[in-house]
This record gives sequence, structure tokens and C-alpha cells, in this order.
Amino acid sequence: MTAPATVVVVAFRTPHLDLAWVPADAPAVVVHNDDALDPASVDHAHVTHVFAGRNVGFGAAVNLALPSVTTERVVLCNPDMSLTREHWDALAGGRPDDVVAVPLVDGEGRPTSVVNRRYGPLGVVASGYRLGRLLRRGTRLRGAVLRASGSWGREHEDLQRSAAGTFPLASHWVSGAATGFDAGRLRAVGGFDPGFFLYFEDVDLCRRLAHRFPDMRIVLAPVAPGIHLVGGSKGVGAEQRLVDRLHLAAARRFAATGTGPAWRAAGLALAPRARWLDRR
Repeated sequence: MTAPATVVVVAFRTPHLDLAWVPADAPAVVVHNDDALDPASVDHAHVTHVFAGRNVGFGAAVNLALPSVTTERVVLCNPDMSLTREHWDALAGGRPDDVVAVPLVDGEGRPTSVVNRRYGPLGVVASGYRLGRLLRRGTRLRGAVLRASGSWGREHEDLQRSAAGTFPLASHWVSGAATGFDAGRLRAVGGFDPGFFLYFEDVDLCRRLAHRFPDMRIVLAPVAPGIHLVGGSKGVGAEQRLVDRLHLAAARRFAATGTGPAWRAAGLALAPRARWLDRR
């Protein structure tokens, strides 16, 4: 019997990779963005290792894996996840129009954003300035601010609590942390835009998929949450400043792909942030 899906994992600063949740007969592709993971330590019967030679970013690394994918579906999974066979069954299933995700919580058991309303210009500016950092996830203050910020904020809060449901890809996007795609649809749009080194690559991909295939939808599977150690590979100090620059670069690139005066204004509004980060 042909395996329904191939799992693709991009390894960076990953000394150990657990693929016990993936069936033994399912192909796996591990893309190494550095040499922290010993290929011999990956315990899986059908694993292909792809060596990027350097850290090329998440989206570009997934693109390197796609030539090795021969199944109808592909499951993308971050290395800092704790998942079960139930999650595999959900992520590997679905129709071509389905982008399948599973609920996730962080290491402290707090729900993380999996399905989100598509960004508008103001949302991209807020993200570019990292305003969410001022309001810790799961706090009453963050909830109050979201509820006070109108329909987008209220929906964002509701989506974080969502345990299952379907959402149009034309109006929503899904995190690529643990997500199942139709491999043919992914190839049809050229995979990820490698210009997004870190952040916004999943937002951009969902927008392009929805444009090419208007009937596509996100399916948040009704399963127990998996665990995602959010931000586990990020550093502090100078390294965090680099991450901030990469995040802003992604926000500016995403704003540049929009059309109309509001998107141009968003790009201009992000410029002072870039100048401030350059002086840090």
C-alpha cells in the first residue's frame, strides 16, 4: 500500500529528531540547514536527507525537499513538535482542496495561533513592529485589547481557542508548523517564495494558493492538541536583534506584494522600524 503522505522536516539547531509519530512505511525528508543533526541518529525506515549547505531559511528548505516527494500529500512539521499517530492520520488525510492543520499548545499548555485571519495593511504594520510582544499570550490584558480592537481582534481570540473547524483559504492563513498540503497544489504555485527567509512565508503561500485555487480551505482537525515549543530555536541579545531584522524584512516584503495605496502606506510605515533596528 502506498503511503498517503511524506513528512518534511527542516532541521536547524536540532540535535535530536523524533519521528516516532510517523508510520514506518511513510517517507520522510529531512532538510539540514546546518550540521547540528547527525543523519545516523534519525530513527526512521524511509528517510531521505537533503543538505542545504547553509541556513537557507524554512521556505527555501522545503522547496529543496519537494523533488524527493512522490506521495499525493506532504506534511510539513517543525522539529520542535511533540505529535502522535492521531496527528499524523489527520495531517496526511484530506482532499486536494484541503490544507489540514491540528490544534497546538506551547510548552506551558497555552493555545498557539494555528489558523489566522489574513493580514491587512494595518496588521502587517503591527506585526512588523512586534506589538504582540507587549501583550503576553494568554493574559487577560491581551484578551481585553483584542476584544477592544474590533472584529479582527475578536476573531483572532476566538481562533486561538478553536479546537476544530473549516476556514476559507481566501480569507485565512495557517501556520506551517504542522500542516498537510496536496503536493501537486504546492508545486503548482512554485512552493514557498524563498525571498521570505523567516516569517510570513506561510502567510504568503496561503495567499498564493487561494489565488490559484479559490475553493481551497483550511481544515483544523478535531484532535487533541500537539505541543509546539514556540521560539525554541531563537536566541537573545544580538541574535534576537537579527531575528527582529528578519521578521521586519519579511513584513516589508509581504507589504510590497500588496497592491493599492494602503499597502504602499504600510511599506512606508515600516521604514522607521528598519532604520531603528539598523542603529541597534
